[in-house]
Amino acid sequence: MNIYLKILLIFSLLNITLALENKDFKPEDNICNSLYHVFKTLPFKIEGESFNDCSIHDRNSYLSCKLSIFNHKIVQFELNKFMDSGNCNFDNCFVTLEKPYLTIFNKEKNKKDIVKEKEIIENIDNLEDLNKDKLFIFTVPYITESNYCTKSYIIRNAQFKYSKHFFFSYITKILNRSIKILIILLSLKVLRYFLNKIQKPKLDNTKKES
Repeated sequence: MNIYLKILLIFSLLNITLALENKDFKPEDNICNSLYHVFKTLPFKIEGESFNDCSIHDRNSYLSCKLSIFNHKIVQFELNKFMDSGNCNFDNCFVTLEKPYLTIFNKEKNKKDIVKEKEIIENIDNLEDLNKDKLFIFTVPYITESNYCTKSYIIRNAQFKYSKHFFFSYITKILNRSIKILIILLSLKVLRYFLNKIQKPKLDNTKKES
C-alpha cells in the first residue's frame, strides 16, 4: 500500500475517534453553534467577567458557560421554563442574529403575572444576586424564515465550577481541526499521485509512437 494511503487511513481513523470522544451533547443543545453564530458569549457579565462557549445541556435543564479556553472556570445555571411567545411550533434550535438577554421578573399591581419591561441587565455584580428572591429571566429569540419565537427561562442556583479537563478538551479540539486539514492535504496528495500514475503510461506511449 502506498505510504500516503497508509497515512491517510491512520489520520481518518484518528479523526473518527476524536469525533466520538467530543460527542458531549446533541447538536441542537449547543446554544452557541446551532442557536446563533454571531453571539458566542453570555449576554451579560458576571462580576465583570465575560463567559464564552455557552451550551444548554440535559434537555434544556441547565446552561453552562466557560470563562475562556485557557481558564477552567465555568459558570452554571439551572434553567426552568418560564414562557414562550410567538410561533414556537418546533423543538430544535435555529440560527438567529438576535442576542439573548437577561431581565428581572416583576408583578404589576392589580394585574395578572406579567413581565414588566425593564432595562436589560448587562452585568451581575455578585453571583449570589442570582440566587436571591428576585427572579432573573433569560430570554432567547429563535428566528427562521417561517417562525419567530422567544423562549424564556428562570435561571436559578448559579454557581462557579472548575473543569478538570478544560486543557485536554482544548487540545483535543485543536487536534481534531488539524487532523481534518491534514486529511484534506493528504487526499490531494494521493489524488495527484494516482493522476501521475495514469498520465505516465500515456506519455510513455506517446514517446514510443513518436
